[in-house]
Amino acid sequence: GLGGAIDSTNVAMPLLSIITNVAMDHMDYLGDTIREIAGVKAGIIKPGVPVVTAAEGEGLEVIEEVSRGNNCPLIRVGQDITWEHISLSPVAQRFTVRGRRGIYENLKLCLIGRHQQVNAATAVAAAEILTELGVSISPAAVRYGLAAARWPARLEIMRREPLVIIDGAHNFAGARSLRLALEETFPGRSIVLLIGMLGDKERARVAAELAPLARLVVVTRPNSPRAGNWQELAREAKRYTPEVYVIENIGDALDKALSLAGPEELVCVTGSLYMVAEVRGLFI
Repeated sequence: GLGGAIDSTNVAMPLLSIITNVAMDHMDYLGDTIREIAGVKAGIIKPGVPVVTAAEGEGLEVIEEVSRGNNCPLIRVGQDITWEHISLSPVAQRFTVRGRRGIYENLKLCLIGRHQQVNAATAVAAAEILTELGVSISPAAVRYGLAAARWPARLEIMRREPLVIIDGAHNFAGARSLRLALEETFPGRSIVLLIGMLGDKERARVAAELAPLARLVVVTRPNSPRAGNWQELAREAKRYTPEVYVIENIGDALDKALSLAGPEELVCVTGSLYMVAEVRGLFI
C-alpha cells in the first residue's frame, strides 16, 4: 500500500499508529507538498489510539493537528524520546535511546546508516506504548530485537570483493540517506554506481545526490511498466560524471558494473525496489 487513508491496511483498528517520516514520494496519489502527503499519511490515525511519529517540520505539524482532533496521545521521536550516537562501522552501530519508561544504553544495530538509529528509536517508542497497553515486551527483548534486526535491500552487503551494497533508495529522501551513509561509513571509497529508477520518481534530484559520489555510473531499466523513459536518468547522471553506461538488461548491467570495479572499490546498486530486488536475486 501507499500508506495512510488510501492504504488497504487502514481497514484494521490498530493498538498503535506509527508514521515514521513524511517525504516526497508517490506524488501522483498522495499530493504535491509535504503538508498534503502528511494529511494522507495521517489517515491511519484513529480516535483515541496512540500515535508515534518521527516526522519533522510541516509533516509533524499536520500529524499533531490530526492527533489533537482525534484525542490521540502523540509521542514525537526526537522530542519525547531521543537517542545519542556512540559509534558506527560497516558491521554495526551503537547508540543509546532515552525513552519515556527508561534508558536503553549501548544498543547494537547491525544495519548500515545513521538514519536507522531514528527508526530504532521509533521502534523503542512503539514497544514502550505496547507495554503500557499490556503487551509483554521487556527491555531485554527490545535490546535483542534491535541487535537481530535485518532489512534486505537496505544498505545490504551482498559481496566483499569488490564490496557490493544494494539499497532501495527509490526517492530523494532515500537517496540522501544513502549518500550520507556511504560518506560516513565508507569515507574516501571510490564508488561504481548501478542505478535504475521508475518514471514517476524524482530522477534529477536523485542523480544530483548520488552521481557526484561515483567514478562511473551504469544506468539500467527497472522491470516495471512504470519504467517510462528510463534512459533519461543517464542524461542526468552525465551532468556530474563523464563515464556513464546505459544497459537495459539488469543482469548485463550488473556484470558491467562488476567488471569495471576495482577490488578496492564499492559497487552501489540502488533505485527502484523492483530493480534492486532482481539484483539481490542474482546474489542469493
